[in-house]
Amino acid sequence: MRGLFVLVIGTRRQRQLWTTVIANEYHCGMTTFAGAQMRYLVDAGHGWLAAIAFSVAALRLAARQESIERL
Repeated sequence: MRGLFVLVIGTRRQRQLWTTVIANEYHCGMTTFAGAQMRYLVDAGHGWLAAIAFSVAALRLAARQESIERL
């Protein structure tokens, strides 16, 4: 049995692969991200297990979260 392998997306070809995985497997389909971003694919040895992305917007959610909690 093989462990997990995390691929940090960096090249154009890898970005195309990530986008294809999301477009084919995620029920909401592909969307665009604002600003800087990091993307990852996780391989479990039998295919892609996860596609993960973070954008710079995720770093700026504290004020939004506080206003939601006050409701």
